[in-house]
Amino acid sequence: MHLIQLRWKERFRCPRCEGIEFMLVRSTRCRDAEKRVPLLVCKSCHRQTSVTSGTIFHKSKVPLTKWSPAAYLVSIDKCGISATTLGRHLSVVSYWSAWLMLNKLRKAMSERNSIYKLDGDVHLAEFFLGGISHGAGNGAAPPHVVPS
Repeated sequence: MHLIQLRWKERFRCPRCEGIEFMLVRSTRCRDAEKRVPLLVCKSCHRQTSVTSGTIFHKSKVPLTKWSPAAYLVSIDKCGISATTLGRHLSVVSYWSAWLMLNKLRKAMSERNSIYKLDGDVHLAEFFLGGISHGAGNGAAPPHVVPS
């Protein structure tokens, strides 16, 4: 399974006993059982571990198939997307589910971005730093300010 390979790059390690042998367990009694993420059960200590535990998908009621389009929509919108708009695009019924997804994605993106720092020469295409504008760049012109 692709998620297992992404989570444990080399091999599975049990969080409790560090065992490497496991069994995949799928629920058959639950609603939408075939769509649910399987559990990994350690063969030595019998601890159940989900592929999504410790990630932003942990205990999410929203299917994993909706998370990827959500991440795309959040990352391409320059002005920021609202939870209502996100829920409408993904057909998520509950506003609170869309809001939680949006906030989890924003937090994950900010944590990832905090790793990278600008270094060396930084070239900007257009930049406004207060004061009076003396011409417009390629984008929309800022409002004209009349000095008093």
